[in-house]
Amino acid sequence: EFIHYFHPGDLKPPLNVYFSGYRTAEGFEGYFMMKRMNAPFILIADPRIEGGAFYLGSENYEQAIRKVIQNALDYLGFANNQLILSGLSMGSFGALYYATKLNPAAVIVGKPLINLGTIANNMKLVRPNDFGTSLDILRLNQNGITNKDVVQLDNHFWKQIQHSDLSMTTFAIAYMEHDDYDKYAFQDLLPVLTKQHARVISKRIPGRHNDDS
Repeated sequence: EFIHYFHPGDLKPPLNVYFSGYRTAEGFEGYFMMKRMNAPFILIADPRIEGGAFYLGSENYEQAIRKVIQNALDYLGFANNQLILSGLSMGSFGALYYATKLNPAAVIVGKPLINLGTIANNMKLVRPNDFGTSLDILRLNQNGITNKDVVQLDNHFWKQIQHSDLSMTTFAIAYMEHDDYDKYAFQDLLPVLTKQHARVISKRIPGRHNDDS
């Protein structure tokens, strides 16, 4: 299950897609921000579990998200190099993950969360009793919460990005220096993007994940 909203704007490129972050209330994030640009945009939200399941799912589920974006591109007469994917926190995973499948012109994300298994595992000592939904996401995708399940869920993203071609995509990434959800997300991602010859623009912000929101 996911929800989406398409606004054709001025019918001129690019098509901007914004993946909502964690939301306990069903609905979209970023509507007024995207509408102010006057360009075509899509809002996508994941209402599963409690606040979202990071846009991961069965092949049919993920294909449905790709189809929504591709249908909008076709309607507008745009190519994939006229597509921008964006998101914050949980939405950053959606933008980065579907970039590997859609080859957009750019990806713009803040507070990136990538290692979903590690995020769940960090509940033990790093952030006790905070974001318990991460354990539900681990169990949903791996049917367990063992260390092996943690590693396998982390690897799901990395296998996807390592077998993609992002050489024509620009990445703008703002990350928290002391992120207590996924501390090494940017450090893990940068060498992979560098190897693919992607252009990366980054900004480091002091603080933990939920600081400076």
